[in-house]
Order: sequence, then C-alpha cells, then structure tokens
Amino acid sequence: MTDPGTGQPAAKPQRILTIDALRGFAVMGILAMNIIVFAMPMNATLSPMVYGGTDPANIAAWWASFLFIDGKMRGLFELLFGASLLIVTDGATHKGQDAARIHYRRMIVLALIGLAHHFLIWQGDILFPYAVAGSIVFLARHRSPDWLWSRGLFLLVLGWLYWTASMGALLFLDDVQRTAVLADIDLSRNAAAELARFRSDYATIFTGRDGWAPLTQIPPTLLETVPMMLIGMALYRDGFLTGAKPATLYRQWFVRLTGIGLALTAMIAAVMQWRAFDLLTVLQAAFGWVGPGHLLMTIGYAAGLILFIRRWNDSALIARVAAAGRMALSNYLATSLLMTALFEGWGLGYYGYVPRIGLYPIVIAMAGLMLLWSKPWLAHFHYGPMEWMWRTWARGAMQPMRR
Repeated sequence: MTDPGTGQPAAKPQRILTIDALRGFAVMGILAMNIIVFAMPMNATLSPMVYGGTDPANIAAWWASFLFIDGKMRGLFELLFGASLLIVTDGATHKGQDAARIHYRRMIVLALIGLAHHFLIWQGDILFPYAVAGSIVFLARHRSPDWLWSRGLFLLVLGWLYWTASMGALLFLDDVQRTAVLADIDLSRNAAAELARFRSDYATIFTGRDGWAPLTQIPPTLLETVPMMLIGMALYRDGFLTGAKPATLYRQWFVRLTGIGLALTAMIAAVMQWRAFDLLTVLQAAFGWVGPGHLLMTIGYAAGLILFIRRWNDSALIARVAAAGRMALSNYLATSLLMTALFEGWGLGYYGYVPRIGLYPIVIAMAGLMLLWSKPWLAHFHYGPMEWMWRTWARGAMQPMRR
C-alpha cells in the first residue's frame, strides 16, 4: 500500500498523539457550544434576545461564545472525523482487509447510535449526519491533498452562497410577504413552546421529537460536514494534523488565520448587535456570513493546539486530554446523558433557569470529569465503553476489552 499524498509506502498505522489530543480538546470544547441547547431554547444560540439574559454579563457571554466557540469546535470535530476515516481505512488496508466493508459497517453502526441518541437522549445529535457524510467522503480517500483541499473549499463556498442567498432573498419580498415568512419562524414563540416541553416529563419530551429531523437536516448539514471532512482528510494526508509540519508554519497559521477569522466574526457580531438582533440579520449572519470566519478560526485553532500539544507532549495534562480523545464517542454520549439529566424535567429540571453566564462553570466541570475518568479507564481497558460497542458491532465479532 502507498500513501496517496506522498506516493511512498504507508507505515503501519499507530495511535497518533496529536490527533488523539486534538480530539480530546474538541470533545471538551464542543459542550461549550452545545450547552445553550441543553439548557435553554435552541434559538438562544442565534440571538441573546431569545433567552438567557440581556444584562451586560450575559450579552458579554454571548459575544464570547459567538466569537470563540460557536462553529469552531464543531469544525474541529469535522476535520478530525475526516482524518480518522483515513486512519481506520489505511489500517484496514495495511492488514489486507476490505476497507470499504469495514468503513461502511462502521458508518451504519454510527448512524444507528446517532438515531438512538436523537430519539432517546438529545435532539442535537451530530452522529447520524456525520455517518452520512462519512459514507460520501470515503469515495475520495485516494485523492491527493490538493484535490481534497480544492473540492472542500469549493463546496464550502457553495454552501455559504446558498445560505446567504436563501436568507437574503427575504429582503426582496414585499413587506406583507416578509412579515408573514418571519412570523412563521418567530424565535420567541418557539422558545416558549420549548420551555414548556423540556420542563415536562420524559414521555412528553420523547413524543415531541421530530421523527423526520434526522433526515430533513441532512441536506443543509452536508453543506458543511462533507467539505470540512474533505479538508480534514487533506490536512491529515499532508501531515498537518499529525504535527509533522515545522513549528513556524503552525505559529503563522495560528496567528494569521485565527486573527483574520476573529476580525471577520467580530464585525458580524457588531452588525447583529447594531441591528438590535433583528430576525433577518440574525438568520443571514448565522447561516451565511459566519462561514469564512469559522473555517479560518477552526484551522487556526488546530494549528495553535498542535503547537501546544507538541510543546507539552510528555505532560500529564496532554496524556489525559489524549485519553479523553480516544474515548470521544463515550464522552460525547455521556455528556448528553448528564446534561439532559441536569436540565430536563425528568431529571433535576434546571431547563431555562440558569442564565447564559452561569452555564460555563458547568462546561468546565464536565471537561474536568472527562479528564478525570478517561485515562484511568484506558489503563484497564483497550477502548471506551461506546468505542468497544461500536467496534464490536461494526466488525461483527466480540472485541477484546480488558487489558
């Protein structure tokens, strides 16, 4: 087997500390984005006017999330999903196994786990759309990094233009039509319905799930997930995500991409606040305008984190972060269980009662919990509990668990 990016014989795949640790940072960081959806009406992620408090402290919390968190941790996950796809399929090929068969069985099992997650635990599942996107990008696994980069960027730009045009089209409706359309997506009205539902019992929450949501959300989701996974594959093939590039390159990418992306995102946030978070501006910003800034900051974050990981690769902290990353699926699902138990009516019932600024200590505590349990678990077992289940079901044979 040869590496498509270099044409050289591929080395036997091994655990890659940089990717494990990046995944660990991503699985801890994604809760900082998802915590709003766990704790209050979903549309509070779009506008602080919907819910969460409008005093200076909570507006500042919205700004911090919008600038530094929203979309970036998800983007990092998508890059790493593309890289992991290649790690698994390269490993299968190295062993003389059918990479396509192993990959698609993995995606089928992941899709089933995602559907169970959506219907039984939490409405914000990303596993099902990732399985669908992973099934598509697998077809590009033998392409060169340049090909993956160019197609990924093209599809991302296409998605940004689609969303900007779709939301911008409302500007060209007459006042009556525009008012009618925007009334149908009244964020505050939807928020009231969600408050009532998620403060209720489990049966009410369960029966209120949108049964078609996993399917209807696929087309818009793929406009981001597929291209970001392609870019992640490119960054893995050319050695960026494995930490193989010079430190100066990572430093330059971190400073320049993060700086430019942050400036773009800050301008959008300023426009949203200047427009008093009116619905039309919020929709255009959230679905179209933020895309370039998200991409730049996601790759900039990856560069900065890789520098940090390389600097402290022998430290106890990075060892614990990497362990959390090796158990990303278990940690992701455990987070959903704990957060829904904390906020929803069938659990402690804090849904809608914690202001935005008060949610971030919970995020820090959950990250600490991931760091606390992941490494000791892996000292006794080969895989996290959900990783073991995923591997066993996908391979159709019981996998060894205890070390």
